[in-house]
Amino acid sequence: MHIIEIEIINNRKIRAFHSKLNGSNLEIAGSTGTGKTTAVSALWDIITKPKDGLTHGTKTGETKIVLSDGSKSITAKRAMTPKTSTISLFDSAGKDINISDFKKMISDLSLNPHKIMDLGPTDKTKKLLKVADMGDYNIEQVEGEIKQLESDRLSASQRADAIKPGDMPEKVDPVDIRDLQDQQKELTSKLAALNEQIAAVGETNSKAANYVSWQEQDKKYKAEKAKHEKLDKQIKAKRKELKDKLDSAKFPLEGLSIVDGEIVYNECLLDNLGTSEQMLVCAALSIKDILSRDIKVVRMDGIESMSRKDYELLKGLYNGHDIQVLSTRVSQQDEHYNGEIVIEEGVYDDGSDTEEVEADTQEAGKPTSEVRGEQEHTWEDDSTSSGNEIDPGASDEQKQDEGSGKESKVDDVDPDGFWD
Repeated sequence: MHIIEIEIINNRKIRAFHSKLNGSNLEIAGSTGTGKTTAVSALWDIITKPKDGLTHGTKTGETKIVLSDGSKSITAKRAMTPKTSTISLFDSAGKDINISDFKKMISDLSLNPHKIMDLGPTDKTKKLLKVADMGDYNIEQVEGEIKQLESDRLSASQRADAIKPGDMPEKVDPVDIRDLQDQQKELTSKLAALNEQIAAVGETNSKAANYVSWQEQDKKYKAEKAKHEKLDKQIKAKRKELKDKLDSAKFPLEGLSIVDGEIVYNECLLDNLGTSEQMLVCAALSIKDILSRDIKVVRMDGIESMSRKDYELLKGLYNGHDIQVLSTRVSQQDEHYNGEIVIEEGVYDDGSDTEEVEADTQEAGKPTSEVRGEQEHTWEDDSTSSGNEIDPGASDEQKQDEGSGKESKVDDVDPDGFWD
């Protein structure tokens, strides 16, 4: 499902906002404190509990989202008064939808894909492996096999160490004392020599027994060592197999790969990338999570932190996987690009009839220029135009107004931490 229509009345900085997207992207530019984040966060505002969302001085307000996949639709609303806030969710047949079920339709990464940077290295790598095109190769199964082999190898090594014999003792042949006694009787002339051998029998046989025991222990030790070596070869073979598959895998972003278990983009570790490239890589890593849910929408708040080139790659990446992009960009006056809209004095209307029902819903679910008929963008790469990088997770109302040097206060989109 994608967002077909957004309508907002008296919510924070917005007095009236209406746009029929029909599944296409929504890109909003403008200075801070104009309501950009409120507009692109409408979906999440409805299902969370924002405090004081109602515009100051007004008595009623409403946020409405219509979603569709081309065959069925869902309408989500939040009506507000100074003392109340009421949510209603229903499908095209008028059937109510439980809010818990609705929340499950949205990936937690849809609100802020950059949250992937908070994950550990292993979890980040797992995210990338999920979106890698490796054919029918089941990488999770292979990793499970490697893990089991490593456990077996460790056990074999521990058993071998526990039964490892000491230094090899002197090898001597055992003596049967009865033979000597017979010889004693027959060869009385050699009695003195035989008595000496008899006296040494105990020590000799003790050495012989010790050698036999060592041989048995050494045999067991070599058997366990052989198991260890066999398992080691199997692990190396599996790791080579895995490496070969990773080398030939098709990752969603050119230049993205895994080296020694770490995510690398253009030969640089993910954690060492700049904000623009990190946001781009996080977009690639979030695709599988977003696609696993019914609502295929992503919010990118603060794309001024990205270079134009990286943003176009990001948008193409999401749209290429049928994911609708809602983005905001802090811009200077009159600095707007093709496809961007501007909220002026809290008002925006795309000119469509709010009462009109879309006759053709088949266009829904195409968040690309194919639906919107965008012209090709003509932005230049502005990755170095900003003096300071801005936290991509912050709302535009929280970002510093370059003109006034002041900061506007606004409530968090998710004060209850639902998406954490």
